[in-house]
Amino acid sequence: MANPGGQDFTLHFGNPDTCGKDAKKLLVAPTDHWTPALRVYMPDTSVQHNEYKLPEPTPIPH
Repeated sequence: MANPGGQDFTLHFGNPDTCGKDAKKLLVAPTDHWTPALRVYMPDTSVQHNEYKLPEPTPIPH
């Protein structure tokens, strides 16, 4: 589900202790030495030609 405005979405990687018990869209992941992965369905040409660059993940204080 997209954030308000429909242009992006927020995912939380970690666990309820690191992201908060009420974190929505929580993907449980190790809290140290991990790498996010992204699967793209029906990619446009920028993804197909390896031109798309993911934004740098940033921690959100809670």
